[in-house]
Amino acid sequence: MSYCCAGPKHGHEISKAQVAARGVSEIRMAEERLMIISQDRQLRLEHLDRFKAQMDRDSWAPDLIEEGRREGRREGRKEEAIRSLLRVWRKRFGESPASLQPQLDACSSLEHLELALDEMLEAAGAADARSRVTAALATRDTP
Repeated sequence: MSYCCAGPKHGHEISKAQVAARGVSEIRMAEERLMIISQDRQLRLEHLDRFKAQMDRDSWAPDLIEEGRREGRREGRKEEAIRSLLRVWRKRFGESPASLQPQLDACSSLEHLELALDEMLEAAGAADARSRVTAALATRDTP
């Protein structure tokens, strides 16, 4: 029996003795497993199922990575909106109320945070800004 080996001569076949001499036991083990699988129908089917499962996992990986990137960008935009809102608050009214930060952190909607910033910019004073920001963050999305 001979093995296919990608060596200096691509596709070169080598004998079992050459494989053993090179210390490439993985090739020998893989060949033995393939022989067993090819002779046993149940093992072939199990191998095919494992192969299909691996292909499914591999095909989902890029989608999961892209979804993670999208979520990371959304989270980054939310954090930046909070930083901007607090910075503008400090510039206009001084230190923000202690209760504002947890309320901003609890907001899951970038649109609500942007609305809160817009409302704060239109406010006449700190009390008006606090009221407007609270109302904007409490706004419910309509379907």
